[in-house]
Amino acid sequence: MGTVLLACMLFASSGCSSSFSTVKGKIEVNGKPLPAGSVSIQSATGVIFDGVIQPDGSYSVENVPVGQAKVLVSSLDDKFADKMNELAGRGKTPPAGGKVPAGRSTAPKGKSAVDSANYSRIDTMYNNYDTSGLTVEVKGSITQFDMKLNK
Repeated sequence: MGTVLLACMLFASSGCSSSFSTVKGKIEVNGKPLPAGSVSIQSATGVIFDGVIQPDGSYSVENVPVGQAKVLVSSLDDKFADKMNELAGRGKTPPAGGKVPAGRSTAPKGKSAVDSANYSRIDTMYNNYDTSGLTVEVKGSITQFDMKLNK
């Protein structure tokens, strides 16, 4: 019993690091804080962890496993949501006869009539783990990871 207690005490005081970290930082676009959006971190095992970008450009993603991870950032202008509501008819029922009103989408099923790239606050390459070029070595209880992105 005493040996087990001693082993536990030695392990606890050995300074072993946690296997999870909070990744946090600030995001700038062309030298200015990115005011909104999300940060997603894909761990080496493929699990995804998300955080929200605050108006000052700061973000925090909790409980990310230590190790190498891929990062993506997404930030759409508020006008994108307005456009989607407009195309959806703001919840109105379709007119009699089933004709599509002017300004409504006639895009084929599965295709968007609106290109979200036109509403992105950042280059759309950052919206994909494979094209963002953003990686972070997650370590310690807090990992600082600031990003400077382009429009």
